[in-house]
Amino acid sequence: MDISTKLATDILIKMKEIINQDLNYINTKGIIIASTNPDRVGNFHEASLVCIKKGKEVIIENDEQYVGSKKGINMPIYFDEVIIGVIGITGEKKKWKNMVKLLE
Repeated sequence: MDISTKLATDILIKMKEIINQDLNYINTKGIIIASTNPDRVGNFHEASLVCIKKGKEVIIENDEQYVGSKKGINMPIYFDEVIIGVIGITGEKKKWKNMVKLLE
C-alpha cells in the first residue's frame, strides 16, 4: 500500500508543528515523496532502504553515512503489519530522541 504525496505532506506538516524539525516521508523504493524541505523531494534516500530491510529504526550519525541521507533517524511506518514507508526526522539526537515515540 502506498500513500499519496498529499497525505504524506499533510502528515509531515502537522508533525513539524509539534516537533519543529525537518521531516521526510520516503516510499518503499527509497524515494523521498514528501518533505518539509522541498529541495529533497524526489531524491534517493539510502538509509530508508536499510530501515525497511531491518524493520526497525535506523540512526544516521552523519550526513556521509548513507547516500542521500542526513543526520537524524528513520522509522518504519507499518500498516497491517507491513512497512508502507519511512518517516525520517533530520537533526541532532537530543532534538528528536523523545519525538520518535510519536511513530512507535
